[in-house]
Amino acid sequence: MRPRSLVIDLYANYIRYRGGVASVQTLVGLLDRFGVGEETARVTLSRLKRQGWLATERRSRSSWYRLTPLGVQELDEGRERIFTRHGMDPWDGRWSLVIYQVPEAERQVRQWLRTRLQWLGFGPLGPATWVSPHDRLRELEEAMAAAEIEAQVDLLDASTGSLARDRELARRCWDLEEVAEAYQRFVTRYQPRIERYEAGEFEGAEALIEHIELVAAYRKFPFSDPDLPRELLPTDWIGTTAHTTFLQGYELLKGAAMAYYDEVADPAPAAVARVPLPGEGRSGLS
Repeated sequence: MRPRSLVIDLYANYIRYRGGVASVQTLVGLLDRFGVGEETARVTLSRLKRQGWLATERRSRSSWYRLTPLGVQELDEGRERIFTRHGMDPWDGRWSLVIYQVPEAERQVRQWLRTRLQWLGFGPLGPATWVSPHDRLRELEEAMAAAEIEAQVDLLDASTGSLARDRELARRCWDLEEVAEAYQRFVTRYQPRIERYEAGEFEGAEALIEHIELVAAYRKFPFSDPDLPRELLPTDWIGTTAHTTFLQGYELLKGAAMAYYDEVADPAPAAVARVPLPGEGRSGLS
């Protein structure tokens, strides 16, 4: 796992629910559990600060890293894409269509567009034409504005007029067989572990590491799985089983992982309020 991803996962799953702030000693110590050395940890934190995810402050002669509003926004968006599936919602047969024109010299802009479109669940119909069965055009516009991306982008609403053509369009834009194979590997690895999670076999550092590794194994899927409506999916889509397995595992490990974080983390400054984890005080999955 990349150190940057580890830091983001620590903030996404624990630190944000403890005021969004953690001391550098806490972060270095937690990253060490994953084999990340102190120098690499400090470089990673500095880069996330430069990228606008984190800000620093001094308290009691120690440096603390706090989530910025941008960081909170990115984590909220990521949680929505990872934890929520809309494939079972009714589909109106409409497609969101994005066509962009970016000069060859502006490769970074083109790469940003491709990455963002893929994250939002769009698939490439052509080199500069992307489609999605979900209405996410406004999300793209908002993301472009936030990132100050200026490009010639046409946003259209379209329909093929035929479910058969819809399915053919989906086949052309996404390799669902490859996605299904990846989901099957995830299910094969984690479904047998659910019983161990239920038995409380993972505690302390082992629980936190297992929790983070589970998230890391699953959060790659929003980049490859467009969360298609059920009308466009194969029968008995393995992605549904994978998502259920992820939610079960995440919920079962969450308490022990957070307990370990609370045990080893430096106490947050008095002005920082403790925020309940999703699901605390009520039943149901996050």
